[in-house]
Amino acid sequence: MLFSCSDDGKVAMYDTFQCVRTGQFDVQSACNSIDVTKDSKYVLATSESGIIVFNIKDGTKAAEFTIPGYRKMQVALAFGDTKFLVLYMERKTTFIRIYDMSNVIAGGTSENTPKVVKEISPILNQEFTCAAWGPLNKTLYVGTKTGKIQIIDVGSGTTLKDSQIHQNEIYQLSMSHDYTMLFTGSRDGTSKLLHPETFEEIRQYSFGNRPCRTVAVSPLHDS
Repeated sequence: MLFSCSDDGKVAMYDTFQCVRTGQFDVQSACNSIDVTKDSKYVLATSESGIIVFNIKDGTKAAEFTIPGYRKMQVALAFGDTKFLVLYMERKTTFIRIYDMSNVIAGGTSENTPKVVKEISPILNQEFTCAAWGPLNKTLYVGTKTGKIQIIDVGSGTTLKDSQIHQNEIYQLSMSHDYTMLFTGSRDGTSKLLHPETFEEIRQYSFGNRPCRTVAVSPLHDS
């Protein structure tokens, strides 16, 4: 299955073999980001007010809750789907909130907002633009508007590493399935392959003056 989201307020589901749409989930507002559980049971979607968790089987809402701020930028499940992060903006400042998946599902669509496991604020007036989970869900890799990548400890919220990688905003960070390779996509027109611990640049892919907005790696590591 393949999922897509759009400003039209719809999350679409496609059969990748027949290339036909097989389902649609109504967010009712612009959706900037989605993620799907590994068992294809739930799809998480950002909305203008917060997060909606849909049952993929029948399209019903398994959970829905609000998040402060006017822009929900990203939702990303941790390894094992036990937790997920939400990157959002409030009063021109970006934050990352971490939620427990089981608590969110248990709360359903009630008005009770699920407990925030951890909220992470940027350091030195940096603006978060994207995030990816690190090994064992112990760290987050976070891109910034100035082209930096930070490694943040999930438990304490402490910034463990803060390095200048790109000349401009980082749009996306993508980790290989075995966590041995970190890929970036940036407004500066490059995508970089980095060692996830040292940030050593292994390879750079250039797109001229055109921004690289998204990046993905094959599970076979061949493309």
